[in-house]
Amino acid sequence: MPGLSIVAVNLDANKDIIKARRTIAQLGSGFLQLYDERGEAGRKYNVTAIPRMFIIDGNGRIRFEHQGFNDISTIENELMRLYKK
Repeated sequence: MPGLSIVAVNLDANKDIIKARRTIAQLGSGFLQLYDERGEAGRKYNVTAIPRMFIIDGNGRIRFEHQGFNDISTIENELMRLYKK
């Protein structure tokens, strides 16, 4: 989709970051991976369980949230609603 960015934020502690980077490199995710070593993003967005997903619109507003694993069709429908012309 035009204008769509996917960013993953890893909340692992410092000791696990090397292992996480190795795993991500092996998987070849194709999207930006950030590391929240101090847990700042986790606290700001009240992440109490992982995985946690936020779908944010072009104005920076959180439009949809998901905790745990969801049916991909739900997420696809939400993205289509945001990008529907």
